[in-house]
This record gives sequence, C-alpha cells and structure tokens, in this order.
Amino acid sequence: MSSSASPSPAAPGTVFGGDFVVVRPLKEGGMGAVYVAEQRSTGARRALKLMHPQHAANEAMRRRFEQEARVGARIDSDHVVEVIAAGVDEASGVPWIAMELLDGEDLGEHARRLGALSPRETLDVFRMLCHALAAAHDAGIVHRDLKPENVFLARSRRTAQGEGSGPAFTLKVLDFGIARISADALGTATAALGTPLWMAPEQTSRGPLITPATDVWALGLIAFYLLAGSWYWRTAHEESPTVTQFLRELTLEPLDAASERARDLGLHALPAGFDAWFARCVVREPASRFPDARAALAALEPVLATATATASEATAELPGGTMPVEASAFAPPGLKPVRPFFVGTETERALARGAAPAPTPAPATGPATAITRDNDARRRTPRWPFLLAAAGVAALAFAGRGWLRGLLSPRADATPAPPASSAPAPPAPPSALAPAPASDDAARLAGLETAKESPTVAFAATVFPVGYALGAVDERPVHDVSFPTFFLQIDETTVGQYARCVAVGRCTPAGTGEFCNAGVPGRERNPVNCVSNPQAAAYCAWLGRRLPTEDEWEYAASGKAKRLYAWGNQAPGAGRVCFGRGDAGTCDVASFDAGATPEGLRDMTGDVWEWTSSDYCPYDGSACARDQKVARGGGWFSADPNVVRTQVRQGYAPAVESANVGFRCARSL
Repeated sequence: MSSSASPSPAAPGTVFGGDFVVVRPLKEGGMGAVYVAEQRSTGARRALKLMHPQHAANEAMRRRFEQEARVGARIDSDHVVEVIAAGVDEASGVPWIAMELLDGEDLGEHARRLGALSPRETLDVFRMLCHALAAAHDAGIVHRDLKPENVFLARSRRTAQGEGSGPAFTLKVLDFGIARISADALGTATAALGTPLWMAPEQTSRGPLITPATDVWALGLIAFYLLAGSWYWRTAHEESPTVTQFLRELTLEPLDAASERARDLGLHALPAGFDAWFARCVVREPASRFPDARAALAALEPVLATATATASEATAELPGGTMPVEASAFAPPGLKPVRPFFVGTETERALARGAAPAPTPAPATGPATAITRDNDARRRTPRWPFLLAAAGVAALAFAGRGWLRGLLSPRADATPAPPASSAPAPPAPPSALAPAPASDDAARLAGLETAKESPTVAFAATVFPVGYALGAVDERPVHDVSFPTFFLQIDETTVGQYARCVAVGRCTPAGTGEFCNAGVPGRERNPVNCVSNPQAAAYCAWLGRRLPTEDEWEYAASGKAKRLYAWGNQAPGAGRVCFGRGDAGTCDVASFDAGATPEGLRDMTGDVWEWTSSDYCPYDGSACARDQKVARGGGWFSADPNVVRTQVRQGYAPAVESANVGFRCARSL
C-alpha cells in the first residue's frame, strides 16, 4: 500500500520510505506526530516521526527536517536516540524519520509521576544526559530545545542485577537539531509555555550566537526541576501565565538563588552547594556559564555525590536501613512506587502486602502478657514509598461544642474515672487481647471526660479539589469532592487517652515493643501507635466519634488554599514537625505550634501517620484495594519532606499495627 492511496499519511498501513508501515499512533507534538511502525525488511518495530502536513508545505522547513534528521549519526553516544532512516515521502511530500522504538517514559512524565527526585537519582540522570550533550558539543552540535520531554528514560535491556548495579533505565536524548524548526513553527506571539520554560535568554532574539552554553542554561533549569519538584519560574506557577509575563521574568527580573526560589515556592529543599552550580548555569550572559555539558557535569557531580552520601549516612541510622530506590523507577501506571517506609514486624509487613499472617503460638496467660503482643524484642524494618500517607492522631471535643476556641486550652491526661461498680472484674480471657470490661455507665462517663479534653475544629460543608497534579500517581487526577460539615480533633490521640479506653474495656491494648509507645514510662503524652484500623475505630466509637475519611483529612490538613504542607507552602524546617528522628521515636503531641494549620490543628503531618476510614481507591475510578485502608500524613522516622505533604496517601492492611501509624477522630454535625 503506498502513501498516496491513503487519505492521511498517518493512516494504519501507510508505507514510508518503502520499508516502514504505520501500525498505530504513539504521540503528537507541535511539529509532528510519532507512530509505531513495522520495518518490513527486518520485522522490527520502530518509531516513525512524521512532520505535520501544514509544516511540510514549507519548502525550507521540509529540507531542514530531512537534513537535521541525520544529526544524530554524528554524535558518538549511546544516549542519543538511534536514527534508522529518514527521507521525504515522494507521494505526500511529508518528511519522515524512522528511529529506534523505546519502551519507558520521558523525563517529564517520570518527574510528574514520582515528584522530586533524590540527589542520587538526579545524578544518574545527569551522567547519561551530559554524556550525550558533551558528545554533541564535541561535534559542534547544540540541541537548542533541551527539556524533560526531550529526554527519554527507556527500560534497560541489561540483565537484572543486585542493589548498587545502577539505574533501571537507559537515558536517550531526542530531537537533536529540531529545536530551531520548532521555534520557527511556533512563532513568537502565541507560543505555549512549554519549550520557552527551558530556553536561554539568547534564544529570544535572532542576533546572539547559539553555543553549547545555551544547552547549559537548560541543564540548570532541569536539575532544579528534578530536585525541587517543579519549575524555577514563578510565571509557570500562575493559573493563566502569558508569554509576555514569562519573557519579562526570563530577560529582566532578578534571578533568585535556587534554594531561595524553592523555599518561596514551597518546593523541596536543595542540596548544599547547589546554589553556586545553578548560578553558573542560569546566568544571562552566555560567556559566564559553564562552557559546555562536560564542564557542567564535572561541577555538579561532587554536589550530588556529597548529598547522596549524607542521605545514606542518615538512612543508615534508621532502624533496619532502607531498600534501594531504583526498583521504583518504573512502577506500572496506577501503582505507587515502593520505597522503604514501613515499620513493623515480619507478620505486619506480610499483612501490609496482603498476605495471610503466619500462625503465632498462643500467648502465655497471666498478668505479664495482658497488654503485650509477642513483640517484646521485635526489630522493625522500615520501607517507605515515595510519597505516603497518614500522620498524627487525635484528641476530641465535648459534644456539639468542641470546635469553640474556649475549649482549646487544657488537655492534660486525667486519671481514669473509677468504675461505678466495686465488684471484682472477671479474669482476662486466654487471648489476653482485651481487659475485663467495666460497667457501661463507667465506660460512658470515661468517654465523655476524655472527649472534653480532646477538642475539635469545625469544617463547613464544601466542595473541595482533592489530589495534587504534580504528586505521585495515586494523587492524580485532581477531582472535586463534596462533603457535609464535620469536626476533626485538634491533637493526636495520646497513649494516656487510649489507655483509658482500654481500662474501661472498650478498646484492646495497643501493641508494645521497640518504637511502640504503650507501656513506656514518660510517653503518656506521645501519640498512641501500634494500633490497627479497627482498634482506632473502636476508640473513636467510644467517644461517639469516627475515623475521618481521607477526603475530610486532606481538606482539614491543606485548607481551601490547597497548602502543600499543614502550615503553608514552605518546606519543613526546625520547630514545625516531628520527623527525621531516626531511632528517637515520636514526640509529645502539641510540641510544634509553628507547624499547626491556620485553623488550629496540630501535628497533622509528622509524628505518626493517621488511619482513615477510606478504602485505598485509585482516583481514576479503577478497582479499589478494599483490603487496604488509607493512612495519611507522614511519620516520625523519615527525613524526606515529601512524606509530610498534605496530599500524600498510602494503603495499609487494616490489621497492621505499625509503630509509624496512629490516628485522630472526627465527628459529623
């Protein structure tokens, strides 16, 4: 079938160059579209790029497309996409390029899916990226359109190896030499803020000479994007940016230090030494930049290597160490990439994975085992996904009035009310999981007393956009959720408060052991942890309350302003949140007033993750993991600012009792 026989050069079955048969569309851009094609002569699948017909009508652009397609062959690097063949279709006049077909995702998609990358991951990317650019610069070629969408992370074809074997992808730079064509095609007045976000000031005029330093400018912005988690330019963060606004910022306004800009935009903290490197890349005078990609990489490597070593030392101090992050680089769509975060026993980790727990021997009877769960000497191995969920726990309020500010003051744990009956309690059951119940009246009175000391804040009925467009895959898409007025506790549920529920027979004991707070002297004001989702729900029911839904939790934590963190958009700092504590464990509740929400909720992130009542369901409407409940808010041992964002979510098996998870209660109007 010839191309002239089809009404469209992209129709399935259309042949280009006598050898490449269109199979299906793959991706479309401003200059052209890419299709999966089959090469007749070899039977191999290829990527076939076709120029849009409206551009192909321009004789000069058509010739340039064909000429530029051969540029890749002059670059001596495995990290440049391989061009198989190129030409101009005689029948339709459409220029085409046949390239190797890559399996993976571009760097922009990768960063949007995972959020900010670690220094180690960024260094892996930049070593391969700069290898390709250095080879191009050696050959006298400047990319001129370097951006995350033109950097592809292909699944590696290497045999799987153990930890430390390197990244799980092979980087390929795309579209060498096409940038100038793209600029000509887009024009200047109505161009979208895609390519312009990465272009150097000299690219706004036809006068200045384009040199390798032009690509260095883009390298600086890409490094910021990967490490900070979003764009450097303020204009890009506005709802309706214009090219005029952006060009003013690009060419005229002062260029803030990278760390200052990240802090002001509420992005992730940057490694020490990065500011100086970034300033040498993103300086308006090309002669003041690093001369080429090789020099830029040589200066960046020690910065990222030092940051990686520092992070490794901090991680080594965490209980059980961590798992390698490279395994998460290509999590299938719809799945959260798994990184070390979970604190728990082997049985608990099996439950978290959905496996059936191994049988455990019946505990010995007697007072010594009454509140112990076979964890006297357990070592808890952390595993943390890139962005996770649930922090804190709860305190509660007097019925109908807990939201009043007058009830925000004293919350000291009081001695449990004595039982109304003086009759001796019945003996503990052989399971030793629950204490002897007190009378219903005593239990009710104790619950009311505890509720008085656990005030709540009211949140009016609203429609709220849940999720984060730049977050992990399970935080997308952003979608509106409507819910009625509800109340949420100001503080986390403490060990002392939970113990009252146990004492009156309405709750089963929290787990004990390393990093668990129950039974540890001096930790009565710490959040209760090592409790399952049903245990947390039982405590809330004792107070006439319930666990919050995850939508309620996110609205309360981020507010109508959609704050990235409970306190605002500034990254975590000293005095804001209890996290990054290694083996030091949790903190007393209400210790970090600077980290409170504007509405008055404390410890919404950090300290412990928080159980919710919600099943762990993807936002895209696909099947829910109904054997898991969502936890929210970030925990005490991680030092990654990502884990304390307000949109982070994670699923746990309801039976899991983790030292990293607690709860707080909600109630309806």
